[in-house]
Amino acid sequence: MKNGLFDFKIIAASDPAPSPDLIRGHGRKGLGVLISALEDTPEQLKLLENILAAVQYRLEDDALLIRLPEGARIQTGPISRQRHIRQWVLFGVPPERASLHFPMPMNIPIQHGGVTYLFAPSLEALNQERLQEKRPQGAALWAALKAIFPKS
Repeated sequence: MKNGLFDFKIIAASDPAPSPDLIRGHGRKGLGVLISALEDTPEQLKLLENILAAVQYRLEDDALLIRLPEGARIQTGPISRQRHIRQWVLFGVPPERASLHFPMPMNIPIQHGGVTYLFAPSLEALNQERLQEKRPQGAALWAALKAIFPKS
């Protein structure tokens, strides 16, 4: 098949930076975490704190949490440079909403531009899976986190 002049992917522009009221934590260890604003509940945040604790990170000090409103897009590149973020974990947020336009299979760390990205299941999905006997998504996430944070 031959590509025509107008056969190209259109990418919507992202917001330049998230609103300060959507940001939590200091990111001192260079970790950025992106969740849907819909998942900003005490139960989901407790699960996130437990996940981070498993890799010896604290949400308030070590990570930079951004709660992305429904339909909003951000650019992770400028945030990574300004805040010295070296790893990003996207919990249920499609990579395109973070201005990441390269293939990102779920639970497989991807290096791009000196930054490691991980597209993970949503906190809601992980929380629901916790109640079940088998936890394939949680196990895959844990394997990916161990690859990114080998001291855990």
